[in-house]
Amino acid sequence: MKKKEEFTAILQQVSVYDYTPAYIDATGSIFVARGSEFIDITSYVKNEPTLLDDLSVIADGAKLTGDCVCWDSFFFIEQWLEFHGHSLPASIAQTENLIAFLKLQLPPSPPQGNYWAPLMSPSESALRLTSEDKRVIAELIKELTEGKRSLLEYISYKNISLITREQMKEYAEKILQSVLRRESAKAFGRKIHERLGWQMIADDEAANDEHLALFVLAALIIDFDPSAGEQRNMVAGYRLYQPSNLGRTAEEVLCNIEDHLIDHVGVPPYAAPLAAHVLLAGTAPELLIKNLFA
Repeated sequence: MKKKEEFTAILQQVSVYDYTPAYIDATGSIFVARGSEFIDITSYVKNEPTLLDDLSVIADGAKLTGDCVCWDSFFFIEQWLEFHGHSLPASIAQTENLIAFLKLQLPPSPPQGNYWAPLMSPSESALRLTSEDKRVIAELIKELTEGKRSLLEYISYKNISLITREQMKEYAEKILQSVLRRESAKAFGRKIHERLGWQMIADDEAANDEHLALFVLAALIIDFDPSAGEQRNMVAGYRLYQPSNLGRTAEEVLCNIEDHLIDHVGVPPYAAPLAAHVLLAGTAPELLIKNLFA
């Protein structure tokens, strides 16, 4: 449109250059910069039949891009914010929150997603564990650990209990991935497959390792919370949206959940942050975001 002779002639008529900033809004109005202001040249454009189709198409596009289409590397901050799903801040506090959000660097997702795929996949999925599968896994855990230690201790480092609760909270994801890479964890994953009568993927070690990790994670979840996934907003008997949590920060709720796992589920204090990390990843991942601003 801007390269057509008819449009260039309109710009000359209103005394602006052809490289001047301009925009078209979702109503089909067109404005160009002249001096320190934008002037409306819609009536001029609508009097040129060769420009009407262009104007209509661009106006339709504006409805998808924050109600405005600009050219020559020019855009409105309101348009950019609306296009990305944000509102224009109306106060200093809102502005500070928006800046904090835009600066937020989200970490990459774990290789196993939210860890809960075998427990939350659609019922028709080949990954989905049935109630009977979960019962078999629980029996296998009891058999291998002899009921004397947790599954985490069985597949992990001999001295994992030396890790403090604070260290486990800070590095839960790194420690979890390190445990999943251990041969003892992979061997346990293979035992799950054998007990369930499932087959491994031939000639694809990386895919097999990923598959084994998912089922070791499912077993950890079952060990921490045998009823995992059966009730919404419930983690090992802890009701996430109980009235006493009203007004608490995410960090305070997370600490309360860890205390519940220690006091009522029997999770050792050092392991409580990792247990909460795994359980909440599939039920309330928002509680795992560190330094969450108001």
